[in-house]
Amino acid sequence: MRSPLPSIVIAALAIPALTPGCGGGAANSGGAIALADYGREYVKVFCRRVYTCCDAAEIASAPDWGPSEADCVTAGAARLSTANLQAAVASGRVVYHGDRARKCIDNVAALSCADFGVAFLSRYVPDCPEIAEGTVPEGGQCTLVEECATGFCDGSGCAARAGLGEACQPPYACQPGLYCSLVTSSCAPIAPIGGACDENPGCENYNCPPPVGTEPRICSPQTMCNGP
Repeated sequence: MRSPLPSIVIAALAIPALTPGCGGGAANSGGAIALADYGREYVKVFCRRVYTCCDAAEIASAPDWGPSEADCVTAGAARLSTANLQAAVASGRVVYHGDRARKCIDNVAALSCADFGVAFLSRYVPDCPEIAEGTVPEGGQCTLVEECATGFCDGSGCAARAGLGEACQPPYACQPGLYCSLVTSSCAPIAPIGGACDENPGCENYNCPPPVGTEPRICSPQTMCNGP
């Protein structure tokens, strides 16, 4: 079981992402965060969340987190790298906003355990999607999502993100507030907890449980790592 890394780190790693924090504010909360420090700061908040919000059985089910919070930070930091993103910033293809990075981490750290869950996605937290700002226009070549002013790299070039009902390719091909449905291959609204859903990606917290009997599927609170 592994939870996802913030979008700003995904491009550098091409692996699922971590997610941070649990109540009480971010560790070392303060000023802007340098890009070279962002990954480790994020891991610190994530590991604090894990060892506050997950019970012993849930922690044991994810050995990559480590036997203690300190081990979690060490292991997580070792897996992270922002080297590719730093290179894109140095070349002028990406503008990194350290002040937004601080706000992102603080906002995630302030969430309750009930809002975390094992599949929490940081891109739905205020300030997190705006940490990196691409300068490459539509049609320009790209290797990282963060390089594109449109917020979408289709693998060869920066492309416009599709609108509601338009054909798309997952996971970042749709405009803000929408997701690329695996059922229809078109952009559909992302639902909050309590909203109707057909699949996990259609929920802000990535949790659309199978229906019970004839009841409709709805986005539901996570049942793992949602409180001590």
